[in-house]
Order: sequence, then C-alpha cells, then structure tokens
Amino acid sequence: MSDSLYKLIGEKPAVESLVKLFYAKITADDSLSKYFEKVDIKKLIDHQIIFISEVLGGPTVSWPKIELKKAHENLNINNADYDKVADHLKSSLDELNVKEEYTNIIMNKVESLRSIIVTNP
Repeated sequence: MSDSLYKLIGEKPAVESLVKLFYAKITADDSLSKYFEKVDIKKLIDHQIIFISEVLGGPTVSWPKIELKKAHENLNINNADYDKVADHLKSSLDELNVKEEYTNIIMNKVESLRSIIVTNP
C-alpha cells in the first residue's frame, strides 16, 4: 500500500463525512453524551477532522495541538466507554463503505491510543 490511508479512503471529503457521522453517533449515545455536555461540538469536529487526517497520513497543520493525554485526563474515561466510542467509529466506517482492510488498520490505530485516553480502567 503506497498511498496513505487518507488518499485511499477519499481524502478530506471522506474524513469530514466520517467525523460528522461518528460524532452524531457518540453524542446521541446516552452513555457517552456526558463527555460532551460542555464541549463546543463544532470546534471539536473541526479539530478531529484535522487530527484524523493527520493520523491517516494526510496533511499536517503547524498550529499547536492539545496533546491527547492532556485533552482526556480529566474526563475519567473507562474501558467500556472507550469500547463504545470505538464501536461507533467502526460502524461509521462500515456505513461509509470503507474497505475492511482500511477499517482494520484504522481500528488498530484507535486501539493503540487506549492507554493514553483511558484514565479509569
């Protein structure tokens, strides 16, 4: 695979669709919505589009980013909630017909972030 996942899934339009669908799912989930009560969702979605684009090998941005650990450390996220978020991401990828091969790579990247984001195992 010589092209980045970013290119393979359809670049910015695909990432924007993915992030918007994903956030619609997690903010509608009663067990997860508590994490977003005091969050500017539009701003979060904009940041996530940039973050996910970079993770998938897309363009990088030269403005300072909040570190993942710092952004999540006070949220008291547990493994069960992390799993729910990951499930919503996977269902979003499936709904957008992202190839299983690419979905598996993306989900492995998500799993690699668990120890940074989960603060209440």
